[in-house]
Amino acid sequence: MQQLFDGERQAKHAAEIGQAMLAAQLIRLTAIAAKMPGNREARAKRIQRFLQVSNLRENLWQLFQET
Repeated sequence: MQQLFDGERQAKHAAEIGQAMLAAQLIRLTAIAAKMPGNREARAKRIQRFLQVSNLRENLWQLFQET
């Protein structure tokens, strides 16, 4: 994840959300948040904040450029 995201903190959050997505086997925000550690409200806010500050389209495009 550190190759895709600028900061170490952002990469950590991306990895945590990715693991929760795999565990939930759904892409619904509530299902992902349920699989993350911590307070229920804080988990959902953490996901929303991550989505606001990260440019996922650009980061994913970098993967396709490398292959």
